[in-house]
Amino acid sequence: MTAPQITVVGASGWLGRTLVHEYASVYGPDSLHRLRLYGSRDSILRLSGPHEGVCLPVSPLLSLGASDIAQSSALFWYAFVLRNRFAELGAAKYRKTNDDIASRVMSVIDSRADMPVVFASSGVALERGGIPTYDDDPYAHLKLVYEQRLQGRRNLSVLYPYAVTGMYMGEPHKFALGSFIQQQRRSGSIAIEANGPVIRSFGSAHDLSRLLLASLVRGGPLPRRVVPISFTLDLVQLGVEVAAALGSEPNVQVGELNGSPDKYCSDDPTFGVQLAALGIRPTPVAEQIRVTSRGPMFE
Repeated sequence: MTAPQITVVGASGWLGRTLVHEYASVYGPDSLHRLRLYGSRDSILRLSGPHEGVCLPVSPLLSLGASDIAQSSALFWYAFVLRNRFAELGAAKYRKTNDDIASRVMSVIDSRADMPVVFASSGVALERGGIPTYDDDPYAHLKLVYEQRLQGRRNLSVLYPYAVTGMYMGEPHKFALGSFIQQQRRSGSIAIEANGPVIRSFGSAHDLSRLLLASLVRGGPLPRRVVPISFTLDLVQLGVEVAAALGSEPNVQVGELNGSPDKYCSDDPTFGVQLAALGIRPTPVAEQIRVTSRGPMFE
């Protein structure tokens, strides 16, 4: 099976690195030279798990030009400055930084109208039901504006991830799953601080990458819309699942949850259908937790 040449913009991030990991799993490390990887600056991408020791160069996004994608089978646009940096950068710089990324990517892909493009939007954008103002929600606003600009492409796949599991989680303490894994390992218990029930939908970044790579190999159009959801749990249930997956007795400590539910979830069933159509077995909940726990940020 010939490995496709693909371009990944945002290769050092969670989704980008997972895509590279799964590409190595499918095609073997000897095929990784066919990847074109771009990030915010010159860097080295290091893989983990079964691909421990594999290191790949990541070029700065500003060096990306039309000639660099001339032979690419697809471009994955994963680069985006996340909402947790808004306060640090301020409104103007946050917008300019993301607009600069978008301008560079769009100027390049315009040279290849036939090339499949995968754009990572967000469950946040999906929930809005329309484009909010920048002042109201800068993250969702920009995601939806860029998505709208891409809609004329013939072969476009838009991803709407909610909470994500996977080996390349960055800054685990900022995510419920990552925090729970850390707490369970350090103290054997998980403390939940919330005013009301917190409900989240989760999807495996590894399953998502397998789906997209398999779709490319199959040929034909990519799935136009992917909502990568494998399971939905409230945080108490998630704590129990984390303890069990890591081989411990659950000890989840939570106060009174009398407030309104905090929901970031969806009941969209299409991800499982898309995986099944390509013969991909979804990763079970416990294994998703264990895979996440093996990531380099937990060492």
